[in-house]
Amino acid sequence: MAEKDRDRRGGSSGRKPSAGGRDDRSRRRGPALASDHLPFDRENLILFGIALAVIVVGYLFLARGSITIAPILLVLGYCVLVPVAIIFRPRRRRDSGPEAARGKVGGE
Repeated sequence: MAEKDRDRRGGSSGRKPSAGGRDDRSRRRGPALASDHLPFDRENLILFGIALAVIVVGYLFLARGSITIAPILLVLGYCVLVPVAIIFRPRRRRDSGPEAARGKVGGE
C-alpha cells in the first residue's frame, strides 16, 4: 500500500540514486585542508609543554595539601597558559622565504 502512495507522489525522493544505491550527498566532503602539516608550530608545542608542567606541579602541590599555591598554579595553567598556547602565532621571519634561499636580494 505504501508503494502505491509513493508511486502516486512521483517516487521516493525525486532523485535518482547513484551507483551503489547511495546518493551524491554521501560522497561530498568538506573543504580539504590546504596542507598536511600540523596547525601548531614548535613554539606552540613548547608553550603547551610549559602549561602541562605547571598544571602537573599544581596538582602535586594540591596532593600535598597546599591551598594557596596549588589553585594559583592550576588557574595559571588552565586559564592563561593553555589559551596562550592555542592562540599564539609566531611571527614569520622575512629572510626565511624561498627568495632568501635562492639568494635574491632586494627587488631583483
